[in-house]
Amino acid sequence: MKKTLLTLLLIIASCAAIFAASSDTSGLSEYYDEQMQATEVVENAKVLEVMYDDTDEERPDVPIESDFRVQHLKIQLTSGSHKGETYDIQNQIQMAMPFKIICDKGDKILVQVDTNSTGKVTNLIIYDRDRSGVIYCCVISFVLMLLLIGRKQGLKSLLSLIVTIALVFFGFLPMIINGYSPLLSSFIVCLVATFVTMITIGGMNQKSFSAIFGTLAGTLTAMMFAVIAGRIAQLTGLGNEEAQMLSYIPQNYGINYQSLLFSGIAIGALGAVMDTALSISSAMNEIINTNSDISIKQLRKSGMTIGRDIIGSMSNTLILAYTSTNIPLILLLILFKTEFRNVMNLDVIASEILRATAGSIGLILTIPLTVNIMCIMESKRRDKIKLKQKQRKI
Repeated sequence: MKKTLLTLLLIIASCAAIFAASSDTSGLSEYYDEQMQATEVVENAKVLEVMYDDTDEERPDVPIESDFRVQHLKIQLTSGSHKGETYDIQNQIQMAMPFKIICDKGDKILVQVDTNSTGKVTNLIIYDRDRSGVIYCCVISFVLMLLLIGRKQGLKSLLSLIVTIALVFFGFLPMIINGYSPLLSSFIVCLVATFVTMITIGGMNQKSFSAIFGTLAGTLTAMMFAVIAGRIAQLTGLGNEEAQMLSYIPQNYGINYQSLLFSGIAIGALGAVMDTALSISSAMNEIINTNSDISIKQLRKSGMTIGRDIIGSMSNTLILAYTSTNIPLILLLILFKTEFRNVMNLDVIASEILRATAGSIGLILTIPLTVNIMCIMESKRRDKIKLKQKQRKI
């Protein structure tokens, strides 16, 4: 067990060493970084009064695409250096736009604040609605449920979740921005996240290590399948609007969009693969604790039986998760009566199909991999016990 831990730590240390050297920053890179710095100032505000509003007027003779309305609002800034100050602003509304913002008294909004050289406010533009309160409530509710129901294990899960999120935002994303391979970066993040999560939740034992190796094997399988199938299908990684927008930024970053797609598939599958590996290793560990005399053959059979019960629900989880994110696109294609052949060959649809199938294949193969790893570890543990017993007799 100690050798296994040492090996994992050496792998993590070696991977970290690869990224220890900072990337060379050319003058062009510095120039683009400076140009892309956000210059707009956005602050919180509250609508105190709606002084004028013509959004409820009936205009049957005006085409919807030419229908513009206006609101006169009195707002108060609730953040920033001008906090507490009140201003009268206009909210111009194009009625044809589905994401138009129509304000009522008491609404919380975000406004872009433009100032002159002396710091005086010169212009205010409604930026978006302020949804931070609802978002914070959702996050707090999740944390409370996790702690109330999970208790000690819930706290461990929360800590491992925080570490995983930190790895993505402060490890994976900076690596990509600095020009490192998205595939290698994602594998390192998966490696560290798996190790931290399993050790935090399960402790330093056979159950955790079998789950770690099963998770890494399943995730690596999903990544390899995605790479092979994606390259054969010649997917670009630019199927969705966000990736296309990313492609228009100055290309001093050297982002490989195809590899970014594959790395996203691996990270997306990690959660389900980790859940499957831990569920199987925990169940098999309980079987061993309950019946220490069970044969390895019977243990493997029991593990596979448990795994087969998991396959259906977990595969549905991945497929439904990926499908739900594309429901508007699917509806759009149906309404325009797009041929099935054309739909299947769209980059965005093919990418999502690959995402779902690669993740599910990685999840499915995690089951026999974890079962066999657990059986190998248990067999070695029993051999060590028998060897110690023989040595004592001698």
